[in-house]
Amino acid sequence: TTSIERAVALTYLGRASEAIALLGEGVDQPADRAFVYYRYASQTDDAALFHKALEAYRLARDSRGIGDTLFSLAKLSRENGDTGEARHYAQRAIHALSASGDTARADTIKAWLDAQ
Repeated sequence: TTSIERAVALTYLGRASEAIALLGEGVDQPADRAFVYYRYASQTDDAALFHKALEAYRLARDSRGIGDTLFSLAKLSRENGDTGEARHYAQRAIHALSASGDTARADTIKAWLDAQ
């Protein structure tokens, strides 16, 4: 098993902090890397890890992952009191999801944005 496969397994077991240590700085297997980064960022509210997840999802060409990560960044920005940044991330998420045809998810984010 590769270190990335072990990292994914650890993430599924709820041990994402250990998984992060196994990833290193490579760009191979971007979908798996994105999954680990996203899960740990979600647990820790770490914007830097959300950005790593976003980059990995871009490399993997995963529109849903991109949209979900941007929306997570929007919510985190809102929690931190930065409504302008929250709006920016939410609009990017809506655009990414709409462009990929995922209008249901885009509409959910639009509703969240309208409620802010």
